[in-house]
Amino acid sequence: DDDAALCAVVRPSPKSFRTLSTVYFLFSVLQRAWDFALLFLLALLEPNDLTFVALLGITSNLSVILCTSHIGAWMDRVDRIVVMRRLLFLKNCGVVVTFMFFGVTLFDIERAEAVGGALAAKHAAFVGAIVVPFIAAGVDLAFASVVLAVEKDWVVVLSQGDTSWLADTNATMTSINLACKSLGPAFMAVVFQFVHPSIAAFALSGANMVLVYVLYVFLKSLYDGSPALQSRGTPAPSHDGSPMEPPSRWATLVTGVRAFLNSSCVIMLVAFSMLFLTTLSFGRVMTAYVLFRGLPVALVGVAKGIGACMGLLGSMAFPAFRARLGLNHTAVVAVWYLVAMVSLASLSFTFQGDAVAALALLCTPVLLSRFGLWLFDLAVRQLAQETISETERGAINGVWRAITAAFELTSFVLALILPHPDTFWILSIVTVCSVTGAAVLTTVFTASSHAGLCRPKYRPIPEMELRSVPQPADPPEG
Repeated sequence: DDDAALCAVVRPSPKSFRTLSTVYFLFSVLQRAWDFALLFLLALLEPNDLTFVALLGITSNLSVILCTSHIGAWMDRVDRIVVMRRLLFLKNCGVVVTFMFFGVTLFDIERAEAVGGALAAKHAAFVGAIVVPFIAAGVDLAFASVVLAVEKDWVVVLSQGDTSWLADTNATMTSINLACKSLGPAFMAVVFQFVHPSIAAFALSGANMVLVYVLYVFLKSLYDGSPALQSRGTPAPSHDGSPMEPPSRWATLVTGVRAFLNSSCVIMLVAFSMLFLTTLSFGRVMTAYVLFRGLPVALVGVAKGIGACMGLLGSMAFPAFRARLGLNHTAVVAVWYLVAMVSLASLSFTFQGDAVAALALLCTPVLLSRFGLWLFDLAVRQLAQETISETERGAINGVWRAITAAFELTSFVLALILPHPDTFWILSIVTVCSVTGAAVLTTVFTASSHAGLCRPKYRPIPEMELRSVPQPADPPEG
């Protein structure tokens, strides 16, 4: 009964938290190193053309759109450590192949240029720029799937119903991610500054294999120490008592979409996805724009670091906001703050004065908006964690990730349609409209929840009940 289930709940151990933080740190290091090195090496192949960078974004998002719903449903059926082992193997193979390809291709280009074969060098660079985005799409899919498993499933299971621990862990993981996002590019820039790109590519390939192995060791330790992670609900048998066959790809997609639409927090999930239809974020498109307008490269790097720090402040402030306002109202405050910042940034295009002042008016609100963005991210993430049941977690989050990728893909397509810097103001207006739409949806959801129109289908154990359960002492380590 409920009392027996409640008595079985214990608080997560500090050791689980430390191991999970180590896992997330290693994964974030791998992801940020991959992101920066991939763009840098791709730029070496085609230094005067952003078409292949856009192709990279399009192929990566298409792979996520087409595959994550099926991967999420697969995660719901397969043992968790088996899922992670296969995803890490796929990621490792893709990264190694990509970096080895870069190393060989860059070496061939230099050799061709040394003997006067400019045409051969150009051909090798073009082929490399075409091939790499498609290999990288598989790697990005593996990265996205690992994030899906860790952030949307493992963390929830490890929390054992303790929503306070869940909030603190989400904030810590986001802080780790932003710290790696801020420091990782600087470290990789130093590597490429003093090491030949071909040698660096081969070295990164070897370092990736070592880090992936260490990451899996920590994941296995976390899995072996948690009976909750080892348990997985068995699928219901068929009418004749035999195990049901895995559904077809089409049936999996339909089931996942239906579960997503029936989720009690579907409005918030769509609102979150709409934030990815943006160019006012110091991403690839905005970075290219401010460089074109004359912002020094060094200041672009500083600006990215400031943006990461603002996001870090948002993640650190999240537990306090959640405790005082609750998840829904925290999301409302965060997203309307974000609307105010991007609206102020869009006004910079009406400024007719000094170009430096116009860039400052554009960049400053965008950097400040990172506080609200990550505050909103954490609120929606925990809302999804608390309201989506374990049996549907992979399927719903897979569809959610695909929808998010579709919005992000749309931003890349718009940038291809409107590539000239003089049309960037149109992209900024699209950003304001999309973020405002997300704010309206968030407000509607919160008002509906307050009025009792939206009720979660899955109720986590409240903290007041959890506090009444006697907690065992932590087991001795060593």
